[in-house]
Amino acid sequence: MTVAADKKSAEIELYDALKSKTTYSIDVKVGDQTLNAELDFVIGEVAQIIAEDQTIPANKETAIKYQVLDTNGLDITADTKVSFASDKNITDGKITLGAGEFAFVEISATKADGTVVKSKRIKVAAEAAKAVDMPKFTVDADGQVDWAKDTLTNKVQMGTTPYLKAQFKDQFGGDYTGTVEFESLDKEVALVDRVTGKITPLKEGKLPVRIKNGDFTKTVELEVVAASKLTSLSVENSTLNVTTVKPTGTVKITALDQYGNKFNAGEATVKVLSGADYLSSTPTVSNSNGEYTLTVTGKAEGTAVVEVTIGTLKQNITVNVKKPGTAVDYNVKGFKAELDKVDDESTTTVDERTMELEVFPVDANGLETGSAITSTVKVYDQDNKVLATTTGTKHTINASNFEAGKTYTVKALVNNLEVFSNTFTVKDSTKYPTLRLTASTATIDIDADKTLEAGLKKILEVTKPDGTVASNATVLDVKFVSDNASVIEDNDKGTSSPKKLGNATVAVSEVKIDLDGDTSTTTDDQYTIKFTSNLNVVVVDKTAPTATIETAAEDFGEGVTLPVTTVTFSEAVKAFTIKYNNSEITFEVKDDGNLTAKDSSGNEVSAVEIEDTAIKNEGYKQYNVGSDNIKIKFDAATNTAKAVWTNGANVDEIKASFNGLFEITATDKAGNTSDDLAK
Repeated sequence: MTVAADKKSAEIELYDALKSKTTYSIDVKVGDQTLNAELDFVIGEVAQIIAEDQTIPANKETAIKYQVLDTNGLDITADTKVSFASDKNITDGKITLGAGEFAFVEISATKADGTVVKSKRIKVAAEAAKAVDMPKFTVDADGQVDWAKDTLTNKVQMGTTPYLKAQFKDQFGGDYTGTVEFESLDKEVALVDRVTGKITPLKEGKLPVRIKNGDFTKTVELEVVAASKLTSLSVENSTLNVTTVKPTGTVKITALDQYGNKFNAGEATVKVLSGADYLSSTPTVSNSNGEYTLTVTGKAEGTAVVEVTIGTLKQNITVNVKKPGTAVDYNVKGFKAELDKVDDESTTTVDERTMELEVFPVDANGLETGSAITSTVKVYDQDNKVLATTTGTKHTINASNFEAGKTYTVKALVNNLEVFSNTFTVKDSTKYPTLRLTASTATIDIDADKTLEAGLKKILEVTKPDGTVASNATVLDVKFVSDNASVIEDNDKGTSSPKKLGNATVAVSEVKIDLDGDTSTTTDDQYTIKFTSNLNVVVVDKTAPTATIETAAEDFGEGVTLPVTTVTFSEAVKAFTIKYNNSEITFEVKDDGNLTAKDSSGNEVSAVEIEDTAIKNEGYKQYNVGSDNIKIKFDAATNTAKAVWTNGANVDEIKASFNGLFEITATDKAGNTSDDLAK
């Protein structure tokens, strides 16, 4: 409830919608006084349908916007059944249009007395998505940016080569990828790769960079700053308490540069300043990219001081070795508030994918009195459903078993006593390859490429997470919507093959790739990447037909067995020519699959009657050319021509004659003519 400034009225926001023809009681407490009133709520009949001309994304099913008001001016859109009249198809209030297409729409509702209330006629037009805004940009070490989580910066450190990345929105408010171009406007300060956005700093200073995506252009200012250097140490706790029962403990020390980032200062050294007799050995320190771990093992009750030197900086750690008292409580170790589906070994030695929980008995001072005890750990989802249960002394929770972006609750129990409860989240920081179109049109050769994926591969530049180009990358699948389904459409089952020659505009939303092109390995190098872009698709036929030729004996019945040569073309052909000795005949294939024969001069050759009934009954026709003749039949459904030999030659003799005596060529429907297929 929100009270007005004059304190005379208030606005109440309800959790649920009110029901028509229902009386509601309202109590308002003012000081010690409670005021009561009743509200009769009734939804009136439809009085008006408001709709305006609107523009929608091309090739994307979109709900038409409108509003229904009752006689009291109440918005009753959600409770009113309406009908749509249009010159285009509308399903459940949603319409899909190709780029440049439009539809006229009227919306109507019928009142109880049969009266129809209509909206005015509106125009719904579709536009191809394009970049119209760039709300965010940042400089990132590897170019992998999570716009919702990552800290954004415009700083470029000398000695580094990070990437400039930008987030784009289309005119409909959706994310947009497109093709991005970068240009450094001060090449004395830094160079910026026009395609990848990789920055090479040359000197400190302000750096304006022009970013272009289609017709959208914006200039941002970066700043090249000094190279990082070690300036401070951050320690999680300068005092470490261990016991004679659990004598080993660790302390995390993080080296930081002048910008507050982790700094790898190389190896660290350790020196015991005092109390060496209370330690079992000299402490050790390990380094993981600027995150140092000091490990100390106590021996006897007492206090030692350990000095850790990292670069030119020193940090003292006080180590208290104590004898624990009687157990009075339990302590759970190993909990992490966040797990990652990916373990980035370059950032820490700790596996970021897992947490290992152990329950220890502790005394009144929080000191462990013994080893980890048997306990039960349960993990719950947000609906309090148990997802996992383990019993033992060590419990491993792995991010791979949970969904990224969600929060879970973990509880530890000793017998049936709950001793620990906390929540953790799971994220997925997988570093994905980046995709860039090198052209706006994908040309698909219907015979050679066969699929949109193969056509896209030719104009898609894939950059690996490490910044190198994946020159062998293969496109495995593309999710898209087409404005010309007669030419190509997404089959939702892998690669999509064009149906015929022609053009289409497709709105790509997702691309699945294999980085090394070896699809036999699928675990580490295949990625499904969100990639929003409009693509012109042109399906052409530039490949001449090929053919397989086989000769074998066939039984024609009535005791007749003759050699038959079968020529199976790789695609539908418009014509094929056979040359033998000095004879030449061309067969043109009509739309109905019948043949028209012509000699070398272009004169039509008529079929003559075949005397052999067995051959004639199989559908063969005879054509005489000079002193030669050919008995042939053609099947348009399988693109297959068959010729039967009646000259007394056997199968082996016919096979041997093909290379030297025969020449067969074919022309497909796009006009591509093959070389000699008989060789």
